[in-house]
Amino acid sequence: MLLKNIIANIAIYFARLKQNQQIALIPFITADYPNLEITALALQGFDSNGTNVIEVNRLYSDHPAIAIP
Repeated sequence: MLLKNIIANIAIYFARLKQNQQIALIPFITADYPNLEITALALQGFDSNGTNVIEVNRLYSDHPAIAIP
């Protein structure tokens, strides 16, 4: 249920961007590469510099996790 809510919120957010003729910044990062400390710093950097959505994936994983700043 939580994932459905997250996806619905993202869809609403993208619809709003489209309505305002704006684009989104969606970086991708591999979690725990090269280590958790650098991953955390990168996520904080993305968040503080205008990222709209961050796609986080595990190394050798096909299922992305979603982080919404």
